[in-house]
Amino acid sequence: VTNCLWHQYGVRSILGIQGGYNGLSDPEEYTPIDLQPSVVREIHHKGGSILKAGRGGFDAKKICDNLEAMGINMLFTVGGDGTQGAAH
Repeated sequence: VTNCLWHQYGVRSILGIQGGYNGLSDPEEYTPIDLQPSVVREIHHKGGSILKAGRGGFDAKKICDNLEAMGINMLFTVGGDGTQGAAH
């Protein structure tokens, strides 16, 4: 996602939210990571996730308020059925 946004769409401000929905609910505790091609270049060799997995933490109102406060106007969710179901 990072490489596509950067190279194909010219997006230069890409944040990775740590801890899943917990990070969106409490960005002060789960500091977002500035994602650039250099940061994700060799991620597939490391295994796991640089953003750390998260369970729970879904509070739609709090998440929407935080997204607005952080100036985020587009959100891509990456995960399984639970992640996608909550995002929908």
